[in-house]
Amino acid sequence: MQPMASQHNCISLQSAQRRSIGSKAAVSMSFLSKQPSYFSISLTLFLYCLTGAFSDNDTTFGQLFVEQVMCPGKVIRLDRCPVSMESDGKTKCSLTCAKDSQCVGFLRDAGSGVCYLCSELVSDDCLNNTQDRGSLEAFEKQQKCSHNLSLTTSNRCECDEGMRGDSCQTRMRDCTDWNDQGFSTDGLYWIRPSMEHAAFQIFCGMEFKRSYFMIRNSSSFNFYRGWEEYVNGFGDIASRNHWLGLTKMSLVTNSGATDRCLAIEFILKDFSWYQSIYINTTITDASHNFTIHYSNNTYFNVNNYLGDCLAAVKGQPFSTYDADHDGDVTTNCAARHQSGWWMGTATPGECALCNPTGRLLTPTNMKRTNVPEEVFWTPFGDGNVAPRWVSMWFQRY
Repeated sequence: MQPMASQHNCISLQSAQRRSIGSKAAVSMSFLSKQPSYFSISLTLFLYCLTGAFSDNDTTFGQLFVEQVMCPGKVIRLDRCPVSMESDGKTKCSLTCAKDSQCVGFLRDAGSGVCYLCSELVSDDCLNNTQDRGSLEAFEKQQKCSHNLSLTTSNRCECDEGMRGDSCQTRMRDCTDWNDQGFSTDGLYWIRPSMEHAAFQIFCGMEFKRSYFMIRNSSSFNFYRGWEEYVNGFGDIASRNHWLGLTKMSLVTNSGATDRCLAIEFILKDFSWYQSIYINTTITDASHNFTIHYSNNTYFNVNNYLGDCLAAVKGQPFSTYDADHDGDVTTNCAARHQSGWWMGTATPGECALCNPTGRLLTPTNMKRTNVPEEVFWTPFGDGNVAPRWVSMWFQRY
């Protein structure tokens, strides 16, 4: 029995004007879209306890100030450094600057000994409000970045990868969060589904807020990999052939964001597309061998329905040729199908109803060659259709 068409936003987001990874437009699009530059936020400068903090030597000076290394041969214009004072050395200049919350650094004329306290630093592009260095030495206050921020090479604090917000307090759990922040360009984005784990990059299809975990379009790229590679990920998003990795997939589905679906799409040589969508999908962690769970299967359009092949493996762990978890003592299903997937059926020796990580043979007649290692999806087209492209993603509804 085919499921009823779902009314979930996960489905409705995919409008009649949907754009697919395998569509003609997507074939020519670059997956090297410029990723978002992470915004610099203004800081409250960290000041040491100043009373008695300095001795009259340059050792203590070096604990709070660093020489400006940006913009070789250039310094901030003197009119941007409104306070001047005479000094025999750098220590007096640094002490005065450290006491002033508006002072971000100072210039010192090595010839005259005059110091200039500055309220701004050179710009990142080294173009605005700069002048030739001449005999001037330039020093910046060392920043101490707060939680969820990191110090850049330009001595500025920026949000850690995968964090956003006025004080970098918001995790980007997936592509939906980036889209909600106003980003609409497809490309690589840093996400951080869990604060206990490092951020990582994922390819985002922003029109429908898709977080892609697998894209394939090359018959020469091999998905017959072992357990470690399927756990950690492999391939290159730039070549449109990659597997994100089970650990990262588990983190995304358990990030705290509710109502998540997993979508699988086959695109044929004639550019027709077919999907199967699994509602409320979660993938467990490595301690349970990345078992897959979902509530129900549905479709975007009944005429483009790929069919449900995961019902038989619901609650099954992931399998590879060197980590056989299919529950069939008579057959190593992953080795038989030369892939990694959730394997196992109620019938011994019948390993799987689908094999999306098998060999992508792309025959000209769009028909299966009926070898066990090829990509197939049995519920679709009487099980006899071979795709040209395969992609999978997570999406919130």
